[in-house]
Amino acid sequence: MTTDTTLQSEDNPLSNVLYISFELSKKSWKLGFSDGDFEHIKIREISSRDIEQLAKEVRWAEEYFDLAEDYEIRSCYEAGLDGFWLHRVLGDLGIQNIVVDPASIEVRRRKRRRKTDRLDARRLVCQLIRYVGGDTRVWSVCQVPTRQDEDDRRIERELKRLKNERTQHVNRIKGLLSTRGLYMEVNDELIESLDELVGRDRAGLGNQLKREIRREYERIQMVDQHIKAVEKERAHQIKQRRDDEKIKKVKFLEMLHGIGEDSAWLLVMEMFGWRQFDNRGQVGSYSGLTPTPHDTGQSRREQGICKAGNKWVRGRMVQLAWLWLQYQPDSELSQWYQRRFGDASRRQKRVGIVALARKLLVRLWRFVEDGEVPNGAVLTQS
Repeated sequence: MTTDTTLQSEDNPLSNVLYISFELSKKSWKLGFSDGDFEHIKIREISSRDIEQLAKEVRWAEEYFDLAEDYEIRSCYEAGLDGFWLHRVLGDLGIQNIVVDPASIEVRRRKRRRKTDRLDARRLVCQLIRYVGGDTRVWSVCQVPTRQDEDDRRIERELKRLKNERTQHVNRIKGLLSTRGLYMEVNDELIESLDELVGRDRAGLGNQLKREIRREYERIQMVDQHIKAVEKERAHQIKQRRDDEKIKKVKFLEMLHGIGEDSAWLLVMEMFGWRQFDNRGQVGSYSGLTPTPHDTGQSRREQGICKAGNKWVRGRMVQLAWLWLQYQPDSELSQWYQRRFGDASRRQKRVGIVALARKLLVRLWRFVEDGEVPNGAVLTQS
């Protein structure tokens, strides 16, 4: 018996279901409707973010597919620019929605394939039918944070972007100076001595060059002010919400020697504070630090880590792995790294540090959830 026939049978409790897929764009949305029949799919278009029109289309679909009064509505859309607001709105409307990881959706491997919003909406609704019917491996479903969880992630992400922006301005000034053969640190002394600076060609800096450098430095000062403001806000949150479970986890992580406020805050707000994990494999997959072997026939090779998870956690864990070797040299993880990669080449050490980052993340997860201190690790306080 085919899948679509099974879904449409009278004994199946999911036969009285309206399936909806959303193909989102800035100007318009394509909606894919089906009652479970893969061959009976209708595509409708509405204005972007028009919830009233969406409700009208749902009522139209109810009549078109002749659904019973007690029918269910299942919907899906790909995670992207619109974030999770639509998921929450659909939930308020009584629609059971899921947010799908776009990278997990199967596609044809032809070099050239047809791709339009209508085709994507049709493909999504077909895969939704399969998913509801029990084929849960058809794609990966995103775990949707609450509004508070989503808001808590903003502080550390903004800090990261501000620090990157500061680095860009500093590098820009250094690049401008290098055009005159000068290599200097970017600080207040440099700006004060711009008028007296002489390039390697024994000529002073041009007026426009000096003005551009001063404007870049003003941007650095503005970014520094924003960085201080965000760090102050984070400190205020920690003090104000001391009884919050998330803040308790932040302080708990800081007990490990080598983990500071920045890293503890990021790991809790991005991961440990609201995500639920069943095993170490899920922890590694969320960070994108899991290996991706290529083993087919006589060809066996390692393609590196998958990088499909949270980039904020992944980048910070690699930094923490280096710090762990410095501040926790007697721990079991550090001893493992030294045995495996202590005498290896620089390239192999960089490969090994990624493996250490994955192992360390699992240990930190167990430390936060179960209070299990990593073997040999030193605590900053009892």
